[in-house]
Amino acid sequence: MKNYIILIITSLINLIGFSQSFTVSYTQSLNINETVKTDFILTIIDKKKSLYQEVPNNNKENVNEISSEKGTTMNYFIESVSYDIYTNLDSKKILINDYIGEKNYIIEENLYPFTWEITSETKKISNYNCIKAKTKFRGRQYEIWFTEEIPTQLGPWKMNGLPGLILELYDKDRLIIIRATKINKEEVHVNKQNIIERIEKGKKISIKEYKKLYKEHTQELFNQMSAKMPAGFPPLVIDEECEDCQSIEIYEEWEE
Repeated sequence: MKNYIILIITSLINLIGFSQSFTVSYTQSLNINETVKTDFILTIIDKKKSLYQEVPNNNKENVNEISSEKGTTMNYFIESVSYDIYTNLDSKKILINDYIGEKNYIIEENLYPFTWEITSETKKISNYNCIKAKTKFRGRQYEIWFTEEIPTQLGPWKMNGLPGLILELYDKDRLIIIRATKINKEEVHVNKQNIIERIEKGKKISIKEYKKLYKEHTQELFNQMSAKMPAGFPPLVIDEECEDCQSIEIYEEWEE
């Protein structure tokens, strides 16, 4: 009986400890051609809202040059690293604050309808008891480790809907790996409201519009580079049929 009482008290302490807003630091690794690591901070604002923000660094665009009979081509990634991802479970929307060149865009997406398979597998991550879950998201199979000791439906990147905080996730090909590195249980004192208001009030575009603009911007850069090449040098063009190009997110037609 005594052990049950201790267990109940411990569970209550965990719930109280995370009843307010808090932050989680993550390291996100993208393994496409080479590994690019980026630090992010997830702020759980309340039970329904979160902000996933990139920690500024000096990441550079990865462009791989290929030569062909048609000319010199370059592979490019349709995704660029997002600066802010704002999730609102009430509105069922995700707003992504991103840039193409120096122009700022707010990409609006509907919450993805995740179907979660919660397994019986468990392991410890930073002293938290974690449970393994599986799901499919935009063309990839994912394995996620979450803990019910930190109750929240919100998670890093665009993941949500589990009954606890996600501490680790990766796709089966390990193209993307996200791991929690630090959890701050204290209530967040930094005011995020200005960032959220700016994102909410910004002009929204669809992912289809964003991809079109990104492609146009990339080709414009290639044209500028081609103009500086020696006479007779093959023009730089986007390789539309790149077999080695891998995309983290493959959007389904109904989403665009």
